[in-house]
Amino acid sequence: MLLYAEMKPLCGGSIITDRYILTAAHCIKPELQRVRLGEHRISTIRDCVSGVCQSFEEFGIDPYQKPQVHPNYRSLANYKDIALIKLDRTIDFAAHRHIKPVCLPIPPMISPVLPSDDLILAGWGLKENDLPVDILQKGIMKLEELNRCETLYSLYKVDDSRLCIQAGANNSVSCRGDSGAPLFWKSEYISNNYILQRYTQIGLVSLGYGKECGSLTSEPFMYENVTDSLQWITNAILN
Repeated sequence: MLLYAEMKPLCGGSIITDRYILTAAHCIKPELQRVRLGEHRISTIRDCVSGVCQSFEEFGIDPYQKPQVHPNYRSLANYKDIALIKLDRTIDFAAHRHIKPVCLPIPPMISPVLPSDDLILAGWGLKENDLPVDILQKGIMKLEELNRCETLYSLYKVDDSRLCIQAGANNSVSCRGDSGAPLFWKSEYISNNYILQRYTQIGLVSLGYGKECGSLTSEPFMYENVTDSLQWITNAILN
């Protein structure tokens, strides 16, 4: 969760290393002050789930490195709407076991994402009647053919940097407050001749808002395709 002036959470993000957060470029604003990790219920300091209680951790922005926005980002078109935030200190995953990084779609993955696969969106977007949520929300989404979004979003550039995403079984739609939130799935990979599974982020919320928060819709949305920006993400972190 990204925190701005007056403690207003307007965007989400995902942990991809012990120092970097992946989010949407349009979430990078001068008012951005901190990043909160391990949050589950906003109204409480300690969250208790299944008998296990944990506290969130807040991090500042690295004062020596401003958030990095993709060089091809175009705000009016929401094109290459992806950015990296470097934290002011390293995340201690061993000390905070409820805080974990998500995997990026780096080979080898056995199979591509299929339209039948359940994609998971986790975020803090508004719900019915534009009401804020208190607990982290999860929605099931589905991948659509890109040409479906070409027709609906004719004013935008629709290419491989986009994902066309449809509400899934629980009719979830993203809304204001979900920007930068991760879209991930349970992918398969090979390690020591074993087939294993891991949660892998393939997208993030960019052009993904319903007409009314919490409404049911048959129209797909356009998300940012993380795979298309992997080279930039890797270079930005290493350099």
